[in-house]
Amino acid sequence: MNKSYLCKLVLGLLMITSVLSCDKKSGGSDPDPNPTLDLNQQRKDIASHIANHYIVPAYDQLQGSMDNLSSAFITFRESQEEPNLETLKNELKEAWLTWQRASLFQIGPAETNAIRVVLNVYPTDVDKIVSNITGQNYTLGTIENRDAVGFPALDYLLNSEAANLPFDENTLQYMADIIDYASSTVSLVQDDFKNGTYLANFVSDQASGTDVGSALGQMVNSIDNHFQRYVRDGKLAIPAGIRSAGIPRPTTTEAFYGGYSVELLTEALEAYQDLFAGRGYDGTQGISILDYLMAIDQDDLSADISSQLQRCIDDMDKLTDPLSTHLEQSTESAEMVFLTLQEFVTLIKSDMASVMGITITNQDNDGD
Repeated sequence: MNKSYLCKLVLGLLMITSVLSCDKKSGGSDPDPNPTLDLNQQRKDIASHIANHYIVPAYDQLQGSMDNLSSAFITFRESQEEPNLETLKNELKEAWLTWQRASLFQIGPAETNAIRVVLNVYPTDVDKIVSNITGQNYTLGTIENRDAVGFPALDYLLNSEAANLPFDENTLQYMADIIDYASSTVSLVQDDFKNGTYLANFVSDQASGTDVGSALGQMVNSIDNHFQRYVRDGKLAIPAGIRSAGIPRPTTTEAFYGGYSVELLTEALEAYQDLFAGRGYDGTQGISILDYLMAIDQDDLSADISSQLQRCIDDMDKLTDPLSTHLEQSTESAEMVFLTLQEFVTLIKSDMASVMGITITNQDNDGD
């Protein structure tokens, strides 16, 4: 091999190396165009969206509903006319509907102040209510009166056969005390969410993980527990007899006297649908739990959850109000709806929590 050929060979190799090097630098090797997702930031963004556009607006709306209920009662107390009574009943229903969304998150101030117990323990204890009114010797907020307050107690007083005009002064005072107790508790929770430290910690970097104390951990546990115990069971399974060996218990329906149990259940389901889709209570669209599932390559699960929620809502057509009357006639359709709700429980409690790395701390015995 002569020197001239050797020089040409070396020069050629150098040129090839140079071209390959330039090709790499220019992107010719087609590296992954998608940078690694910051899942901590995504979880933090979800927490911030829910805190600012769901929890706070929900409790603001609930406070507004309670103010309207209080005003309607004052007007009715001053003038016990039928139109004023109807307005009062309507404001009770509106407040109850508003509660369906605020009740989704029983965390922080809501849990500390036991707002669910103050507003919505049912069935209400009619004997205790009558005893309190007659004796005028009661303290609201005690364990013995936990099922003699809130929306269910007002439901009995305003919508039952015992609700005859004019109400005596003792009954009016009991209504006033119930409404004041509920309103003050809602106000306390609302103020603590808006001005306390809980939500500031909820959206902090320290709460952006997946442990039980993280924002996502708290959210998933709260929405799972609420759906199982208070949506699936409280609103349907218990009244339909699914939790009592097939024996229906129609009088345990929510809003038993008002007769709008299915409306309340539908509102609760739509609240879940908005939450999972990232539609804030104030109408603001933001990053959602379904978005997060897709970010961790769980597109199918995200779609399944969305579809199952829609099936739950569509199944409400199988039920009619008053739900108590519906269950007295037949429980077959209620049992079908229960199975649809149960499928959603499995998706969030088992599948979703697992892929997110969330530990479910609440336990039940229904085998899901």
